[in-house]
Amino acid sequence: MQCTICLSDEGRVIQRGCGCRGDAGAAHAECLIEVAIHQTETNHDRTGWFKCGICSQTFTGDAFLELATARYERSLSLPIDDHERMYAMMGKSDALFSGGRFADAAALEEAIVKTAQETLGADHSTTIACETRLAQTYESLGRYAEAADLQLRVIDASTRLHGANADETITATEDLASTYHSQGKLAEAYELQKRVVVTRTETLGENHADTLHSSSQLVETLSALSRNAEAMEIQRRTYDAEKRIFGSDHPRVLGSCSNLAKIFSRLGEYEESVKLKRDVLAKRERLQGRRHPDTLTAMGDLAVGLEVMGAYDEALALEREVLAVRTEVLGASHPVTVCGQGNLGHGLCVRGHYDEAKALLTEVVEIEERDLGPEHPDTLVDQQSLVMTLRDSGKLQEASDLATVTLAAIRRVLGDEHTRTLSCARLVGAIKIDQGHAVEAELLLSTTMANQLKVLGEDHRSTMTTATSLGEALCKVGRLDEAHGLLVPTHARLCERFGAKHIDTLSCASALGEVLCECGRAAEGRAQLEKTHQVQLDLFGAHHAHTKRTAARITAMGLHAPGS
Repeated sequence: MQCTICLSDEGRVIQRGCGCRGDAGAAHAECLIEVAIHQTETNHDRTGWFKCGICSQTFTGDAFLELATARYERSLSLPIDDHERMYAMMGKSDALFSGGRFADAAALEEAIVKTAQETLGADHSTTIACETRLAQTYESLGRYAEAADLQLRVIDASTRLHGANADETITATEDLASTYHSQGKLAEAYELQKRVVVTRTETLGENHADTLHSSSQLVETLSALSRNAEAMEIQRRTYDAEKRIFGSDHPRVLGSCSNLAKIFSRLGEYEESVKLKRDVLAKRERLQGRRHPDTLTAMGDLAVGLEVMGAYDEALALEREVLAVRTEVLGASHPVTVCGQGNLGHGLCVRGHYDEAKALLTEVVEIEERDLGPEHPDTLVDQQSLVMTLRDSGKLQEASDLATVTLAAIRRVLGDEHTRTLSCARLVGAIKIDQGHAVEAELLLSTTMANQLKVLGEDHRSTMTTATSLGEALCKVGRLDEAHGLLVPTHARLCERFGAKHIDTLSCASALGEVLCECGRAAEGRAQLEKTHQVQLDLFGAHHAHTKRTAARITAMGLHAPGS
């Protein structure tokens, strides 16, 4: 590629990451820096440090970081309280953050906040803005308690400066609600978000863009609380309003449609959810291109929906494509790329490709431990996927050891009743059953399911998955009537929501078959096990962990498992 500034192709030529594509967006970092310096010194125009002079879009990626670093290094000779030095520091922290270097961004932002407090005062608007940004970085690092403490201080200062109903205060309140949501403090998040929506409706009107955005934030929390009917009602109103205001193809409306699709999924209307996700992906691709970050997010969302419906091969193909493009565009260690790698690892495990899944997830966890920390929520989620992979590949002791560490960490970070904690506890219980520790498993799974019923409701997929594991544990400890009474309605709900051939439905059907055999209903149980095993053979193959578990049950009952 040839630099569009000096017209030379020698040296390292990078993409500016703005709206200029291909050769039109190529330049030497040194040339971009020279242009920015010239604009600053001759016209007092500092936009060259962060914005393209041709397309007027902001730089991203390597160009953004190279320019921000050069500006920051030039500013170090200025007095500590000079505005240009402050702006240069903030510009570099923005570049670090957008590049996924959250720890580096936090270290710089802490220095910025300290400088602002000393030179401008604790209640200066610039100081508050810097603290707001630092809180967002803390949240990205999973340092939720520190983020919340800072956000409370920002709310207090903003209330004194601007008033309780001022936009600055309401925005800070919304940021705190987001942190509470991430922490699993859903009730607290809901109360704050409800107040934000009411205030913005009164001051801006129900169809103002900020009000609609706040409504979408409230919807996410309602859905997390399993109040999906309320969430659907609000999201429909928000989607219809945004469509009238912005038009059906506006990126914001497509985001709202994606939120609607997620609620359909949580309500068990998976076909409608996937239909909407396909529509969003088609529009994103047409309007923004196949490689745009929003398009890749839409592809990932569709992959999740397809996996829930059992379309594993199509889901895996999408996840592979997403990962390949993100690796090329953002780099292998960018948090967004690593997240995609974790999603692919989970999908590979579900499909039964355990060796590939383990290699991928081991690498993901190592990167996240290094870049985000061992107790960051993203690290723990992917660590849990690794536990599942180890269990399904038959490495029970290794899975058990890692699961115990993971569950303890998730409890410390997110609390006992967070959905991720409950999901990990269910996995630990399932491993205990595999290891023959049914009494311990039953105690853990009973507590877990009680919490899930309270937090998520009986029709949530996670609750039903736990019910299947608890039914297995009850069977192992000889409480057959309780096991039967739990598994029969669970199997019926799974059939209704996912269909008879879904992986979760088949797992429950297999557990129920064993209970029927143990209850003296051998013919009925045998038929249930053989039918389930045949479907699992057809869908997953003989080497899949779920197929093997059913085959083991058939063997234990003195029957023959064909194809195993």
